[in-house]
Amino acid sequence: MMFTVPQNVSVKALLSSAASPQNALKGCVNQRVQFDSLTVKVTTPHRGDFCLKLLTKGKRNKYSVVCNYLLTTDEFNSKKKPRTYENAEEKNARTRLFDALIKGDNPDDLQDAIDKFKVLNLPDDGEVEKAKTRVCYLKTMKDFKEGLSRRSLPILEKALDNSKILPKTDEMKPLVRQGTKMVKNLKTLKKHSHDVLALSSRTISELHRYQDPVPVMVDIMRATYLLLGEDDASVADWEKLQTIMRKTGRDSLSVRIRMFDVTKVKIPLAKKVLQTIQKYDKDTAIGASAGAGTFYLWASGVAQDVISEESTTITDNTSTSMGSPQTLLDTQRDTPGGIPHDTPCDIPSNTPRDEEEVPITSRTDSVSTCLSVICV
Repeated sequence: MMFTVPQNVSVKALLSSAASPQNALKGCVNQRVQFDSLTVKVTTPHRGDFCLKLLTKGKRNKYSVVCNYLLTTDEFNSKKKPRTYENAEEKNARTRLFDALIKGDNPDDLQDAIDKFKVLNLPDDGEVEKAKTRVCYLKTMKDFKEGLSRRSLPILEKALDNSKILPKTDEMKPLVRQGTKMVKNLKTLKKHSHDVLALSSRTISELHRYQDPVPVMVDIMRATYLLLGEDDASVADWEKLQTIMRKTGRDSLSVRIRMFDVTKVKIPLAKKVLQTIQKYDKDTAIGASAGAGTFYLWASGVAQDVISEESTTITDNTSTSMGSPQTLLDTQRDTPGGIPHDTPCDIPSNTPRDEEEVPITSRTDSVSTCLSVICV
């Protein structure tokens, strides 16, 4: 296609298609400007409809679309014999997909290889489905590591949901256990810690400045630090509590609550915390201090959740009654492993699950053997 273009105007030609990603079509358009003549040459990678966009701009303004061309490729002559060999570009695309599938650990590189393979419309003997499963696996492993490192609830929930439709490898199993435990922990913190973490540093600092606090305030802060892992000796009196409350940085009260791991709280400790503050109600705690009232709600809420969850777990694991609530509370805790839900990876519906292996037929026996091992 040839156009006449003023010399003070720049032109850019772009090709797009609903059947191909944009980055796979970058090399399909060539343009050449000579004097005031623009020549655009388009090579379509496969049959179908394409849109050729022409964008122009002057010296100062930005590129804007001036026209669109709908390009439709013709069907091949039915009398022409089908090609039984692959050219150099097709061989490279197939080899790249095999190498990325067998040796690669970068999901983006593997996805690019899949896109190139599909753009060239190469015969698929199961390679693409295996590659898509591998992409999902690599992305899920990355999400597990990032979610555990950042303590991110959305990322971990997504990774746990995706892990249900992926092969259960020895590498993934410990991450699933850690992720399930941390999701439970983060959900409990999200439920009880919002108001505590919203307290200003000034409010927290005012608490430890009390020289002769009322008993309710002492007991609330003692219960708070017991949950955070302090022993009885370090919270025996208000002076020792003041020393702990003055700490800053990673040892500050707000940071310790943010990093608090509720899964480490055992039933005896939860009971002890409730016994420390059960003689007070919410109004009494808030009346002593707004900050103390907030810590009262946090400590009592976490302790009650630990005990009630233990009772629910034991009830779910037995088909008959286990006796009184007190008997249930005396039984050792057993952390449940609930799995949250989010949008799973986009992999084929017939992708093998768990340890099941789906054989594929490839161009060579050696490649077929390697591909069969990838998702086991």
